[in-house]
Amino acid sequence: MDEDCTEKNSLSIISGSQGSSLERHKRIIGKWLVKFGTNFDRTIDGLLIANWVEALADIDADLLEGAMLETERTTKFFPQPGTIREHISGTAEHALDLKATVAWDNLLRWIDMFYHVDAGTAKNAPPLSARQCHLSRACGGLPYLATCSDEQRMWARKTFIENYKLVIHLKLEENLLSDAEAKNILAGLLEDRKKLKSA
Repeated sequence: MDEDCTEKNSLSIISGSQGSSLERHKRIIGKWLVKFGTNFDRTIDGLLIANWVEALADIDADLLEGAMLETERTTKFFPQPGTIREHISGTAEHALDLKATVAWDNLLRWIDMFYHVDAGTAKNAPPLSARQCHLSRACGGLPYLATCSDEQRMWARKTFIENYKLVIHLKLEENLLSDAEAKNILAGLLEDRKKLKSA
């Protein structure tokens, strides 16, 4: 079978529905195997693609794409699925750093738009999520972040990103409360206390 025919067959295997996760994995893996095959003069067939899909099915598609790209940049031989897995942890950590940085920038933007030390939070401010509330407190709180120097803000950013990653790695999200949730719980406790005293 000539290379053009092999490539067409490989690409036809990975075409089809854009919907399912499995189909997305097939497309990503098929695309990259065709590239690796071209780079290392290796024939790519449906069985090889199916084996790779099975071996890498548990990996998030975005991480898989990043790991494939990193493999293309660094590998000197036709890779194996294990080669891709070696690049996953670095790709995942980089993606988490980017998400943490975006979250930090969003918090600063929210503070600039909706928070003032003297007036507090603007009435039209969208509520901060439980994660944002927790992370803002971890790096000094809203009043501090609104008034600190650039140098202090740099250290606050470092603390924010470290805590963001900790929340994700330890899966603490479900245990966090937003300020609104904490106020509601506190109000409920105070109400219960008043009822007990009056009983």
